[in-house]
Amino acid sequence: MPVWHAATKELRESGELTVIGIVQEQHPERAELFAQWQGFDWPILWDAFNLLDLSAVPIVCAVDEYGQVRSTRLRPSQIDEPGGLRALLLEPTFEPPKFVAAPESLLHTGLAEVSGDPAPGTPLATLQSLAFFVYGSRAEGDLSARFERGVDSLRAWAERPEALPADLFRLGVALRLRYDSPYAQESDFQESLDAWSKALAGNPAQYIWRRRIQQWGPRLDKPYPFYNWVEQAAQEVTARGEVPVALRVPLTGSERAARQGGKAADVAAVEPDPEAGIPQDELGWLAVSAAVAPHSGDIGKGAGKAAAAARVHLSLTPSAEASVHWTNDAGASVVWLEAPAGWSVEPALHELVPGGESATSSEVRRLDFGVVRAPGAESGPAVLRGYVLAYLCSGEDGECSYLRRDFEVELPASQD
Repeated sequence: MPVWHAATKELRESGELTVIGIVQEQHPERAELFAQWQGFDWPILWDAFNLLDLSAVPIVCAVDEYGQVRSTRLRPSQIDEPGGLRALLLEPTFEPPKFVAAPESLLHTGLAEVSGDPAPGTPLATLQSLAFFVYGSRAEGDLSARFERGVDSLRAWAERPEALPADLFRLGVALRLRYDSPYAQESDFQESLDAWSKALAGNPAQYIWRRRIQQWGPRLDKPYPFYNWVEQAAQEVTARGEVPVALRVPLTGSERAARQGGKAADVAAVEPDPEAGIPQDELGWLAVSAAVAPHSGDIGKGAGKAAAAARVHLSLTPSAEASVHWTNDAGASVVWLEAPAGWSVEPALHELVPGGESATSSEVRRLDFGVVRAPGAESGPAVLRGYVLAYLCSGEDGECSYLRRDFEVELPASQD
C-alpha cells in the first residue's frame, strides 16, 4: 500500500480519485499505526471477519462513481499506461446503472442495538453478533453478557450441519476478540486457534485464514516476520512530534519472530530447581493456562510432514480472589520447560523481567515459544511439562513467598 499511496498522490490531491482501504487484520490498531507511520490520509475499514470473503490479498479495485467495479487487477505502474487506471476509470463517461444497490448494508451499527434476544444460531442473532463485535465491542459499560451472547450465537451458527468453513473462521475471530477484552475466558485463545484450524482444513487454499494461524504459530511456519516494523514505526512517528497509535493488545514473541529454517535448536541452560526444592503453590496463587497454535501445514490437505511444529502461548495469572500480586523488586519470574521425548523446545529457560518501576503489580504475564517434533519420533500425543518460579504476595500486607507452579501442555499429535 505505500507504493499505491505514492502513485496516487497527485490524483487524490486533484480530487480525481478517492482511495479507501479495507484490511482483514485481527487488531485494527496495528493497521492504524501502520497508516500513521506511512502517512496514509485516506480511510481504512476493518474487516476482521472477512465479510468480503476474500481468499488472498492485496486486491486493488477500480470502482466508478456509481459503485460499479471496473477492474480488480490493477498495478501501480498501470495508472497512466494504456488500459491502466486513468483509461479504465478516470477518462470514460459511465452511464448510471439500471439497478442501484441499497446504500446500507444489513451489517450496520443499528443491528448492534436490535431489541430483544433472538435465539443463538439464527440468522438475525448471527448478524446481530457480528455487528456487536465490529461496532459495539468497545462501547463503555459492562459488556460481559454481550460478549457471551455474541460468541454463543456464532458458535451455534458454526455448529449447524450445513455450516461453512467461513462460519468457523468467524467464530475464531470472535473468540480472539473476547480473549483480548476485559471479559476473556481462559479457553478463548485455544478455541479460536481450533476454530481457525478446522476452517482451514475445510478450505486449505484460504490464504487469509492460514496467515491468521501463522501469526501465532511456530517460526518454522512463518513466511516472514508479521510485525517486526512496529517498533520502528513508533520511533519514527514519535520523532515527527506525533503520538503513535497505542496497541491495545501487546505483540507476542511469535508475532515479532522471523521464519526459522531447519528445526528449533536446543539451547543449553541450567535448570533452576532440578530437585523441586522450591515450595509448591498449594493454594493456587498462580494459574497457568496454555494455547497451542499448530503449524498450518499440518492442517487438512497440508498434513503429512515428517516433523510437526507448534507455538505454545502461556498465560500466568495471579489469583484475584486471593489478592495475589507479583513482587517485582524481588526479581524476575522464571519458566523452565521440559520437552517430551522426540521434541525440542527453544529455549528451555525463560526469564520474565518485570516491566516498569512499580514494586508490585498483578497483570497477566505471557510467554510464547516454539516446539518441534523430530522426524521419526513417535507420532502420538505428547505432553510438555514445565514449571514457573515466581515471587508472589497475597494481600497488601500479606504473606510473600517464592513459589513453584508446575504445569503440563498437551502437544498436537502428528498427522503423518
